Amino acid sequence: MLIPLSFKKTTFYKSFLFILFCIKNLCSQHAKRNLVYCVTVILAAKIALVIQPLLLSKIVDSIVGSTNKYYLLAFLSAYCFVGLFSTIMISGKNYFILLFRERLNKDLSIGFLNKLQQFSHKFFYNVNVAKISQINTMGLEALHGFILAFLSEIIPFLFELSLIFIIILNKFNLVMSIPVLVVFLFYTGISMRYSIKERVSIAKLSGERVQQSSQFYENIINFDSIKMTHAEKERLQLFSKHADRFLTLAKSHGRIFFDKSLIQNLILYVGLFTILSMSILGFLHKQISAGELVLLNTYFFQITSPLVNVLRSYEIFNKSITDIDPMMQLMQRKPDLEVQKPIINIHPDKININFNHASFSYDQKLSLSDISFAIPQGSKIALVGPTGAGKSTIGRLLMRFYDPTQGNITINEFDIKQYPFSLLRSFIGYVPQDITLLHDSILNNITLGQHNFTESDVMAMTYPSGLLDFVYELKDKFDTIVGDRGLKLSGGQKQRIAITRALIRKPKLLVLDEYNSSLDSAFEKRISDFIHPNKIQASILLIAHRLSSVIDADEIIVIQDGKMTQRGRHSDLIKEPGWYRLAWEAFSRSQHDALEIVN
Repeated sequence: MLIPLSFKKTTFYKSFLFILFCIKNLCSQHAKRNLVYCVTVILAAKIALVIQPLLLSKIVDSIVGSTNKYYLLAFLSAYCFVGLFSTIMISGKNYFILLFRERLNKDLSIGFLNKLQQFSHKFFYNVNVAKISQINTMGLEALHGFILAFLSEIIPFLFELSLIFIIILNKFNLVMSIPVLVVFLFYTGISMRYSIKERVSIAKLSGERVQQSSQFYENIINFDSIKMTHAEKERLQLFSKHADRFLTLAKSHGRIFFDKSLIQNLILYVGLFTILSMSILGFLHKQISAGELVLLNTYFFQITSPLVNVLRSYEIFNKSITDIDPMMQLMQRKPDLEVQKPIINIHPDKININFNHASFSYDQKLSLSDISFAIPQGSKIALVGPTGAGKSTIGRLLMRFYDPTQGNITINEFDIKQYPFSLLRSFIGYVPQDITLLHDSILNNITLGQHNFTESDVMAMTYPSGLLDFVYELKDKFDTIVGDRGLKLSGGQKQRIAITRALIRKPKLLVLDEYNSSLDSAFEKRISDFIHPNKIQASILLIAHRLSSVIDADEIIVIQDGKMTQRGRHSDLIKEPGWYRLAWEAFSRSQHDALEIVN
């Protein structure tokens, strides 16, 4: 979801409109309804609070003028009723603000996660995940601040202020309203001036807070590497430097806040002295009644008392505008990859894949050059070659984690750019070289929250993957929590989970990228015997270092320095000079040496 380009003006203006855009476009109907209720009860409460001093002035005049006791009782009853009504409305405001805030929190979190999911792997490889998490937290807090500041304080105060000035101008001459207006203008003027300094200071504090949180996160998540290299002291010193910088910025921010508070209070008490003097003189000269004196002074306190909270809310509002900016930048960002001329209602029973002169460059470095080969339905194709040759990149291009910089990839003669991502990836079961797991149960790491898989689907694939061999030894079986990134499991155990995860989706193409790197030879043979095109009813693209796993492939393609240097069946490749024959000879010697050691 993109923000209209017309929003691109000042940062403040953009951020303010972005918040309104979020409320308008990301909020559910329930949240919007809560917002309407909230505004209604806020305005009702302020109207009651403005009426209450008018009734109080009538009570005072009735007492001084010895008015009929029934009138006095009526005014007193109305005064108490209006006070009770305003209290009830304020309680209702707090309730509806809470509901609106939490529903907005839910809707924005879902919207932000949905936006992030549209970005390609390139985005996530070049971004600090801790910062993304911090941006999400800051964005939600900014919206909470906006709601509390704008809805709960600023808008209600401006509405109340307008009503009070209308009443003062109608009941008194313009001279009586001048001190109130002067105090308000000077107070807000000084506050606005200092708020600019505070906004700059807050922006620096927020930036440093992100850096500090990121450093803390990195130290925690990489604890094993830090402990292995005995670098705790150095990492602690680096974190301490960030903390010192934050403290320096916090002191500067505190000085600005102190100066502003001093000047604000000086203006407030000078204004209070002036309005009290004018009110008393007016009463002594019988220009205003006792009730009107009480009314004028009550309104002055009613205007000035919340000024501190209102301007504090304005500061929170400014902070919200600053903190929401990183989230806004990400929400405005266009996805790196998009579906082009999408095809619909395509659900083929068979898929034939072709790489057509595909090349790929990453950061201006050529990774693949002129790759052309086919993966017919029901075939087993193997990619072999030295480490870093570009084999895994081919699998990632097929999953459309990236797009070729030249050439294309087709499925059933349609460019894969035309397939919706969900459809394209539903064709393919992918077992990556580096397996990442959620901090969740084994079962949830297999299904990843997709409820269309039954228990029998999972169980059917756990034997061929070897998963049951270790799961049944665990106390909690499939409910065992694997730890952050699967730290509680070995590499082989994680690979078995990844293989099961791919197989239960019954893909039309299974991509295995070094799937056996952490498996012993017995398990490797057991899995490779099952993972055959005829048994799993799917084509196989095998990316391998162990040449024993590619012997039965329909075609073996050798990748060196991003180029195809050899291709053919195993029986042909071992006869011709080249990388494959040398690698096979080295593999055969290692197997022979291992047998001699065993014997």
